[in-house]
Amino acid sequence: MVIVHKDPSLTMKSILTTPQGERTQERQVSLGGIESARELEGGGKVLTRARWEGEKLIFQQSLDAQHPVVETWSLSPDRKTLTFTRTLGSSTGPLSSRMIFDRVERK
Repeated sequence: MVIVHKDPSLTMKSILTTPQGERTQERQVSLGGIESARELEGGGKVLTRARWEGEKLIFQQSLDAQHPVVETWSLSPDRKTLTFTRTLGSSTGPLSSRMIFDRVERK
């Protein structure tokens, strides 16, 4: 994943490897609580609001106004580890996950 932060926006680019081959995804969100919309490949729309809360970046997302997702990004003090905590709301209760990314310097 490559993340580029240029206020007032954040661009994320990732390459996914699946049994069907590689797919590149790129998304851009506005920071400061401004809503961004992104169309999904299979139909539907994701609405995202991103804002800073101290040192953490908080994303509030919804899929067609349903299934709320709150994602929190935090960067370690040495700026080498990025932690994503994601909580998905559902009719059976919240589901949480955490992903940890180590920084790799570009060559």
